[in-house]
Amino acid sequence: MISSINTTGFFCGRELELQELTGLFHTQKVFVIAGLAGIGKTALIQAFAAYVNTLEQYRDRVLFITCKNGWTGKDLFSEIIELSGEGGQEPIGTIAGELINLLERKSLALFLDDFHQVEDDDSRELVRQAGTLHKGRLVLATRKRIELPPMDMIDIYQLKLSGLSDEDTSRIIDQLLKFHHLTELNTDQKKRIFIKTGGYPFSVKLLISLLISGGQSLESLLEGPGFEEKIEQYLLIRVWNNLDQDEQEIFMRLSLLRIPVRPEEIPGIPESMRKKTLGKFLDTFLLEHNQVGLIELHSLLKEDAARHLDDPRRSKLQLEIADFF
Repeated sequence: MISSINTTGFFCGRELELQELTGLFHTQKVFVIAGLAGIGKTALIQAFAAYVNTLEQYRDRVLFITCKNGWTGKDLFSEIIELSGEGGQEPIGTIAGELINLLERKSLALFLDDFHQVEDDDSRELVRQAGTLHKGRLVLATRKRIELPPMDMIDIYQLKLSGLSDEDTSRIIDQLLKFHHLTELNTDQKKRIFIKTGGYPFSVKLLISLLISGGQSLESLLEGPGFEEKIEQYLLIRVWNNLDQDEQEIFMRLSLLRIPVRPEEIPGIPESMRKKTLGKFLDTFLLEHNQVGLIELHSLLKEDAARHLDDPRRSKLQLEIADFF
C-alpha cells in the first residue's frame, strides 16, 4: 500500500527530528511538519513513513501521497480511496468524516506531502477531526501554516524545520561527494557552503549537483552575482543553463506530470535520450526515485522548469501527455 517514497537515496541531517517523531508516534495522532520550500520536509516525512511501515501494526498500512497543485478535498479523497483499495466509492457523508472512518477502520497511517497544495475547507476539516483517531494516524508536510483556530491545533504535534547545523550540512556534503567517489571538500569550503546556503538541504544539493556536473568551480558558484540575494533562484538558473537542449526538454515534460511515473512513461522522448538523460539526473540528485522505480522532479525544480514554458508550448505538451495516458 505504501507508495511514492524515496528509499533509494540517503537520509542525512534530520536524524534528531526523525527520532523525535518516531518517539511520539504511538501516543500522538496528528503530526504537522512545516517549513519553507527546500528545507527538507519531504525527506523527513518519507523517512518517517518508511519507519512506520516497519512497525507490525502498520506494515502495509501506510499511505503516502504527494498532493498536487489545484487539488481539492474531493481529489484527495479519490486518491486515498483508490490507494486504499476501495476505489469507486463516493463520500456518503462529509469527505473528512469518510476519511477518518477509513483510517480508523483499516488502522491506516496517512502521510500527505505538500499539503499546502490542497488545503481547503474539506482538507482542513480532515485535520481537525483527526484528533479523534485511535488506531489511525495523520502526518502532513506543508509550506504554510494550517488555517485552523488555535483550540483545534492544541492536540496536533507541530514541528517547524529550520536550516541544518554546520555539522549536519558538512555530513550531507561529504555523503553526496562520496556517492560519486569525489574528493572531499576541506573544512573551510564546507563552512562557506553552510554560511552561503543557510544549511538549506535543497540549496546544498543543487550546489553539489553543479559541482558534480563539472565545468564550474566552487569559487565561481559561491561568488557568482546574486548568490546571496536569492540563493535557490540563482542555483536553479545555473542548473537550467547547465542542461543541454534534450535535457531541458525532458525537464519541461517532467514538470507537467502530476504523479510519479516510470521512465518509459515520459511521452515524446526517444529511448536513447531518455536513458542517458535520466541517468544523469539521478546521478546528480535532480530526480526523486522511489522503491518501485517511479521518478519525479522535486517540487521546486518542477516550478522552475514550468516557468520556461509559454502558454502555447504548455498546452501542446499537456495534450501530448493526456493522449499518452
